[in-house]
Amino acid sequence: MGGESYGSDITRIRQLNEIGIALSSERNHDALLENLLTSARELTQADAGTLYTFDASKQQLSLQSYKTIHWTYALGDLANR
Repeated sequence: MGGESYGSDITRIRQLNEIGIALSSERNHDALLENLLTSARELTQADAGTLYTFDASKQQLSLQSYKTIHWTYALGDLANR
């Protein structure tokens, strides 16, 4: 029981290190935010995510990046809803 948790923790720490290295080498601000959101979603196994930045001088949040679940339906499926 404890060994599984330990192995999982080690895996997550390795993932975080890899993410940190990748993010620290990114120079493009937009790509950095996109990669940050993608990495956070993968790490937390989330289906979707949203990233906001906070502008302290304006006291407002600004949407920077988002990933949503994309649904695909066949035309016949839409008629049955």
